[in-house]
Amino acid sequence: MAILFFLFYFFLADTSFLTQNDFGKQVIFKLLVLVLSVLLFKLLRWVFNQGSSLRKTISLPLDILILKVIELFQSVPRLLLVLSLATFVRPSLAVVIGLSAFTYWPGIARLVRSEMLKIKELPYLEAARALGFSDKQIIVKHALPNALTPVIIAFAFGISNLMALESTLSFLGIGIPPDVPSWGRAILGFKKDLSAWWLGLFPGLVLCGAVLSVQAVAQLLIRLINPK
Repeated sequence: MAILFFLFYFFLADTSFLTQNDFGKQVIFKLLVLVLSVLLFKLLRWVFNQGSSLRKTISLPLDILILKVIELFQSVPRLLLVLSLATFVRPSLAVVIGLSAFTYWPGIARLVRSEMLKIKELPYLEAARALGFSDKQIIVKHALPNALTPVIIAFAFGISNLMALESTLSFLGIGIPPDVPSWGRAILGFKKDLSAWWLGLFPGLVLCGAVLSVQAVAQLLIRLINPK
């Protein structure tokens, strides 16, 4: 399997179609191929490991499939995945938002799943089934509303992480266009003139203040939702 992986990566990571001036894109392209190769062979390894149990019947529950997809996403660092994808799309704010959401959903999905598993064992769901409610009614009217509380809190914390991610992409010159204002791009001005320390200090302080403010709001939500 390891030999096949290296052969697969060797033949796909060909950057001959890029010019010598595109050195940055060559590096990102090789990283992207490496990430995709790891994901593909991780999936193949899981399929082969499940082969013994799938000889007679082929059964792939949706829960297992989603868990494996989440594991594939979380096996690659988010920043590396976003950098790899952002290099091959037109820079825009919508693209950055889309890529950030695309790489952020596995954590939320895992949290929702864990909450639903806990709620599934609560007595009031058994009472709802005894009263004749359908599974759809139980999920929509009872289970999901109770599972959304921790998700909202996690989403509030996630906003601060996404703000830091966008600033990192802007600082690296990837993501949003140069004419769009960004804290990360403002901090980048310090790199051009290291003697002008204020170019990096004040945007950095504002960014830290914004991230801490969002996290403070998340803490407030926790106290409001769960006073204990």
